[in-house]
Amino acid sequence: MKKPLKPYTKELIINSFDLESPTTLSESELEKILAERVEYLLANRLEFFFAAMYRMDIQEAKIHQVLNSNQARPALAIARLIIQRQKEKQASREKYRSETDFFDDSLD
Repeated sequence: MKKPLKPYTKELIINSFDLESPTTLSESELEKILAERVEYLLANRLEFFFAAMYRMDIQEAKIHQVLNSNQARPALAIARLIIQRQKEKQASREKYRSETDFFDDSLD
């Protein structure tokens, strides 16, 4: 089952790629807008693109796998990688935040 994109995660993606879009976007709409931005970056600002992928902790091997595949729109696959990675990071933050809260409460 596909987990929904949380508002914070959506906002992080929008800000990271300087996208002009309303926060009421669905995940599929965000995916399309992000893919357009990725296409632009791949064509015009390759160094910026790879720096952004590094900052987001997206595995370089996965990016190269997508770029070397015969996909019609590799930018769309990369947009999916970005969204998936941001979801994973958000889930990790929530998990460790709740564990930290547990330990903080037990100290009282």
